[in-house]
Amino acid sequence: SVVFRSIRQFASFLGILLGSMSLFALVRLAIDFGLSAPIALLAEYYSILVNACFSWAQPIAEQAVQWLAFHFHIHATLASEWKHILVLMWLYFSADARANLALRRYGFALFTIVWGAFVGFVGSVTTGLTALASPEFNSMSLAIPVATIAIFEFGRAIWSAVFRLPSPARARDNMTRREIFFYLFFRFPITTTSLGVATIFLFQWIVAHTIDNNGYNENLLALFAFITVLMMLFIMRGVMHGLNRRTEAETLMERISYSGSFRVGLLMVAAFAGTLIFVILNAGLARLGL
Repeated sequence: SVVFRSIRQFASFLGILLGSMSLFALVRLAIDFGLSAPIALLAEYYSILVNACFSWAQPIAEQAVQWLAFHFHIHATLASEWKHILVLMWLYFSADARANLALRRYGFALFTIVWGAFVGFVGSVTTGLTALASPEFNSMSLAIPVATIAIFEFGRAIWSAVFRLPSPARARDNMTRREIFFYLFFRFPITTTSLGVATIFLFQWIVAHTIDNNGYNENLLALFAFITVLMMLFIMRGVMHGLNRRTEAETLMERISYSGSFRVGLLMVAAFAGTLIFVILNAGLARLGL
């Protein structure tokens, strides 16, 4: 219906806006720069909105950290940046759910929302055990977001295999459950983990040997590099899906639009574009003395 479509479009816009502001907040942690007055006000509203949306989650997260500290005899505190990570993960997982809704996989969409919320919460809290701008946030800390996405994809592979979800590309229509699982396991979790580890270590090596560390956090920049590579991977999967599976009755873009990966990639592109707009606006307004 028109009402449902309007609600879905507003939710998508709000998700992209929050994702853009979350990325912008992480950019400020990675590269220290000041805020113009209008952007500072927008950042304050973003902080208020995020705190309001996740006010229910803060006590649960703090109790989880206290439980870890007590049972593992460690000193653990929850950094405030964990909510920025949760927003980004929620943008990613909800985009996956919306892609499945568009393909009329309603049960799978519900599963990805519930599973993504759980995995994203645990991953965000675990990442938040170390302040993102602190020296303790290192390569091992970066492994947590990568592992979170891989675990999410692992759960999706199990669900797809158990319920024998049909593929829009019809690549696995005649596969057994076991074959479906291993097909998706190597296509998504293994690929994500391999790309994540390779991107982070390669980026850190390049930065360490080419750029002097002066006012930026190379580990957070490596995290941005991983997110960028992941976005490009999803876009490429959609394009390859269109090139390899298009019928004579379809245009290339029609077939590409059937790809859930491409839809997720587009939302990631939109969030990145929004972040870039905020950075440019902030620089321009600061130049004008605002």
